[in-house]
Amino acid sequence: NNLGNVYSNVDYDKRDGSKAKEYYEKALDLDPQYSYAYNNLGIVYSAEGDYSKAKELYNKAIELDSTYSNAYYSLGNVYSAEKDYSKAKDMYEKVIEIDPDGFGKQARGKIENLPN
Repeated sequence: NNLGNVYSNVDYDKRDGSKAKEYYEKALDLDPQYSYAYNNLGIVYSAEGDYSKAKELYNKAIELDSTYSNAYYSLGNVYSAEKDYSKAKDMYEKVIEIDPDGFGKQARGKIENLPN
């Protein structure tokens, strides 16, 4: 998972999504219950515009850990990108419920900026 983070978090022009995916998938081979790796792999797919695969991975992360606010936040971002603002708001509200003082602060900002 950490090597995946290295390849997905470098400067945008130098990101290596294929390498990041490779290392996240290796992390999942070692521990198929590792919700963080599913979320991080979803972020890579989302950055590539594959929202369907990203949603599948975020939902798997949530299935494994229903209190993982980051996965709900990531899922909200995909719904927002798809202009499904109702579902995005639902996900951001779940983040606020789970983690009001952490990611909840960012989720509140996302809700405020959603189109009506």
